[in-house]
Amino acid sequence: MAELVTFQNAPVVETVLSVGFQPIAGLHAGHLGRFWAEIANDYPAATESPRYNMPVEILGDSTPPQFQLEFGGPPTQPRVVLLSGDGSRLVQVQRDWLATNWRQQPINSEDSTYIRYADRRQIFETEVDRFSQFLQTHGAGQLVPRQAEITYINHITPNQHWDGSAKELDRVITVFGQSEFDLSGAHFSRLIRSDDQVVGRLHLNASMQSSDSGQPYLRLDLTARGEPDEPTTAGVLSFLDAGRAEIVTTFKNISTQPMHEAWELTK
Repeated sequence: MAELVTFQNAPVVETVLSVGFQPIAGLHAGHLGRFWAEIANDYPAATESPRYNMPVEILGDSTPPQFQLEFGGPPTQPRVVLLSGDGSRLVQVQRDWLATNWRQQPINSEDSTYIRYADRRQIFETEVDRFSQFLQTHGAGQLVPRQAEITYINHITPNQHWDGSAKELDRVITVFGQSEFDLSGAHFSRLIRSDDQVVGRLHLNASMQSSDSGQPYLRLDLTARGEPDEPTTAGVLSFLDAGRAEIVTTFKNISTQPMHEAWELTK
């Protein structure tokens, strides 16, 4: 993987690597319970959430992503969320999507340390392989990738360069003018190209929020989503690598020099 810039004190609080695949009609709730049993040593806790409908990127023009609707077929299953003992690592799985998350834990906890991309990539590959092998072993179906997605969630808190007000967001991110930012949020997107071919789309979502203690912060999410060059795990990983490069480069390019100093940018 190409060497990218690094922030030693990055404001990232969560990352998500995921793959959307053709719906597996033979996969039911009992299978998901058995899959959890097989990896429970690594993920001893489980919960359910509403299913995630991965937007479908329509590439080649400025058309926004489309949301997929499914009619008929088996009843909609929830998303199963499996958690590591400290809650810092997640595996999320449903009939047509699998993701692995890293979430920042409270400072001074055993796993508050940021997990670098190479390790998070390996975790994702391991869980995709385990789920694919599970499907094969139990005759439930086959994982055929359709899209890949990588997201970085950042919480940018006030520091010596920014007082936390929306009026001074141009001291944080260069895409905001002092009078252009709506407190409810903003969205930007652009196409991702490789060798003059459109391969995906990069999305930036920003909103002002407040912590439980009332401290304001800027939530900045960057997501790269697109179709792998081949419907394999290798193809998915290749897109995630490219998407991560787009996210890191874009984050560096749109953030200000004072913030680079606060986040300890290194070459």
